[in-house]
Amino acid sequence: MKVISVRDLELYMRCPRAYKLKVLEEHVAQQKTVSLCRSIATKRVIFWMHENKFKFTEDDIQQQCDFFWNEELDDPRVNQQELEEVVVMEKRATKKTKAKPAVSKREKILKDITTWCLRYQQAERSSDVLHFNTPYECQIGDIVFTGSIDLIRKNSDDGIELVKLRTSSQPPGEAYLQRDLSLTLASYATWKGNFFPSVDGSTLQIAIAQVPQVFYYHLPFLDIYKRNAKKGKKSEAKGNPLIECSRPRNMLLDFEFEVLQIAAGIEMKYFPMRIIQPCGCCLCAFRHQCASSVQVETTT
Repeated sequence: MKVISVRDLELYMRCPRAYKLKVLEEHVAQQKTVSLCRSIATKRVIFWMHENKFKFTEDDIQQQCDFFWNEELDDPRVNQQELEEVVVMEKRATKKTKAKPAVSKREKILKDITTWCLRYQQAERSSDVLHFNTPYECQIGDIVFTGSIDLIRKNSDDGIELVKLRTSSQPPGEAYLQRDLSLTLASYATWKGNFFPSVDGSTLQIAIAQVPQVFYYHLPFLDIYKRNAKKGKKSEAKGNPLIECSRPRNMLLDFEFEVLQIAAGIEMKYFPMRIIQPCGCCLCAFRHQCASSVQVETTT
């Protein structure tokens, strides 16, 4: 029986040729973006918080943020030059204010991660999280699809909530929310598949067998306004981080057909290059291995 992970499925949807390079030819991506490092480090801190059941100090959180962030940056595929770019210019001293040194992207992102995690701890200490960073699998047709969900929570009505943590600078738009494959597949697995949480060092298999509520948790909305603005007043949070994007049962039934159509392209070995990014292939992690991504100079 064929097994396909949701990450590979999403990669195939972005570009079938990139899927071929990664999955079939086993090429390793030659770059790891700073935004990916930020996302992974933030999630690792939040998972650490839930693992320790919020029994720690704010200093402990700051130490974990620093540790996980720097551990991600140790990957040789990370562009160190990008990290040293100045994102906040130096401010000279005046009669009323002290001088402020320039801030690099490395320092700015670490500060963001620390702020989000500290405020997440304050806002979510009492949330009823059943499992975190939990693998799942579900069978549709003759294919087993696998993935993981960041948080499985119980709501006040004893229902189940799936939560995907998000650290991107911009909140997701409505179209993106509706088309997020990983959330749809996780919702389907909650209804018809199995989860494999780790409890006390052992891996369990559980079937939830209900259609969940689904949320994005947009961590940058935990930031506060530093001055009055059109969107909010000083000291107010920038927004509600929980953004609902649930999948009703009829949507999940339609998804069965849709996901098998995507998988059919993989089974038929259909791997054309698909350019969907505005910048073309330049942002693809596998562009160096893809001969078709070489740009040919033209003369006028």
